[in-house]
Amino acid sequence: MTDVGAGAYILDLDTRFERYGRSHPSCVFRDASDDFWLWANTEGRDVSPILRDMLPGLPGERQQNRWTGKSGRDTQLEGFGIYRAFRDLCDRHFGSIRELVPVLDFGCGWGRVIRYFLKDVESGQLLGADYDQENVDFCRSSNAWCTFMRNEAAPPLPVDDCSVGYVYAYSVFSHFSEPMHRQWLEEFKRVLRPGGALAVTVRPRSFIENTRRLRQQGSDRITARLFTDTDAALARYDSGRFCFDPYNANAENSWWGEACIPRSYVAEHWSDLFDIVDFQTAGELKQHLVLLRA
Repeated sequence: MTDVGAGAYILDLDTRFERYGRSHPSCVFRDASDDFWLWANTEGRDVSPILRDMLPGLPGERQQNRWTGKSGRDTQLEGFGIYRAFRDLCDRHFGSIRELVPVLDFGCGWGRVIRYFLKDVESGQLLGADYDQENVDFCRSSNAWCTFMRNEAAPPLPVDDCSVGYVYAYSVFSHFSEPMHRQWLEEFKRVLRPGGALAVTVRPRSFIENTRRLRQQGSDRITARLFTDTDAALARYDSGRFCFDPYNANAENSWWGEACIPRSYVAEHWSDLFDIVDFQTAGELKQHLVLLRA
């Protein structure tokens, strides 16, 4: 960001506040460009006390790194890219996300992605759910515009039938066991209204290959201990079967680990609940992106 660019953004910001006051971000920033909106959530908060009051901040580095593997600017940029992917996918196939409210961020973590939807979704129409109480507590303390809830490992959510328009989940189905992921698919079928959208990411085949490379490099990362029979796991993936390895098979949460789900599995096993609208192979998100219609 150049000084000239930042100066122009500050003038734009002053004009918006004069016009809209301290309204909901969707009122103040509805027509803002992506570049301006990203600036407002990052550098803008550093220079504007009003933005610091209006827009969510970041938790401590420990909490950021625990859930995203990054902190500061790096995790903000990645979160913004995830937001744009989910937003643009919805816009392309369903029209404006404003027509699919309420919107639910499942596995919202500490709110890395949901904060960016404040530009697009009006007050009271953004929901976040997460399994970790620390994440939920931070979200509630830092983001007054959204409603946050803690979910248990298995359904249900404290959400009414057919009450949600759009559910998205980044790197959540990448960690569920096969039985657990099926339970959550069925739960999203329950909470989504007919014609609503579900977007999730799933790990690609290359993730299994990467676990072998990590072992060869002597890595101490937890993923280096998974899919140790790499050839068998790859053969399973290539035959269209669900591939899962728990972080700890003997733990109570043995449903949590790393999952790689082939496109053919999605086509065969998800289509009894949803229409499969799009399947985008891994790009910048490093995971496949699946869009479904309830």
